[in-house]
Amino acid sequence: MAAAGLGHYLRRVLPWLVAVGLMTLLVRRAGGAAIADALAGADVVYLVVATLACTAVNFSLDAYSLSRAVSWFNAPLTFAQLAPVKASAYLIGILNYNVASGGIALWISRRCRVPFLEAVSTMLFVNAVDALLL
Repeated sequence: MAAAGLGHYLRRVLPWLVAVGLMTLLVRRAGGAAIADALAGADVVYLVVATLACTAVNFSLDAYSLSRAVSWFNAPLTFAQLAPVKASAYLIGILNYNVASGGIALWISRRCRVPFLEAVSTMLFVNAVDALLL
């Protein structure tokens, strides 16, 4: 029982510890003074607003194109149904993009009751179009 509690605790805390460790490593390598000088000359408010706007547009287009592809090949799904799934896949995609795509395919397979490989082929199509557009 205690081991299960420890495992749950580590799964919650470990990602944060890794993130703090990586940020510390980056700050030490770049130098705190260099980072402070770069931020002093930057319009941080503009940067944050522009970043959020670009992220929102990219996410919206990504989720919309996925909803159209799934509706075309598998089963009708709306943007509102797929947006939370795509958002969670973005978080998983930080670690591994292919696992995130596989997770979406698994969700589509279970939600729409289509064969898993059919859902995977839809995700491969979407990924191929993404690669061609880049």
